[in-house]
Amino acid sequence: MQLLEGLPYELHEHLTRMAELHQLQTMVVRRLVLERLLPNIHTLDTKPHAVTLLNHHPT
Repeated sequence: MQLLEGLPYELHEHLTRMAELHQLQTMVVRRLVLERLLPNIHTLDTKPHAVTLLNHHPT
């Protein structure tokens, strides 16, 4: 990667690890939204999702 050339090895490794973790977090959140375990904040989806359904106690 052009931007990382010339950086100390430890910093390069740290930034690479952080980028990989961010990519993994993004994949997990997308999957949770897809499975309706998290609401989609980008579409302001107001349909019930699994967390709401699990926490809902009919009166």
